[in-house]
Amino acid sequence: MLDLGVEVHSELAAELSSMVLQTLPHAEAWRSGPYKGTGGRSLGGAAAIPVAEMIASAPEFCGADYSTGDGWIEQTSLGATNGSSPQTWRRACTNHHLAFVTDRLATRSAS
Repeated sequence: MLDLGVEVHSELAAELSSMVLQTLPHAEAWRSGPYKGTGGRSLGGAAAIPVAEMIASAPEFCGADYSTGDGWIEQTSLGATNGSSPQTWRRACTNHHLAFVTDRLATRSAS
């Protein structure tokens, strides 16, 4: 399992992971992407790879060093991971979101 160094209660994680859609314009694809095929069949982790490629190639992408979650997104976009599971996607996105919001709050406080 991917360890992002953050342990979050599952209900809070679900709420926070939906917030990541506000930080990356292309992250909507994580919600509406090809995770479920017809007849209830899923593409599994393979569905995350093209989405990660799209996010990592976006000019808004913060870069692999921005957070552990961003590192996972880049590694997935490069094919270094198999895309993993929805739980891992949520952890990566939550990790990015927490880093992004913390950074923005710190920047706002410093000005």
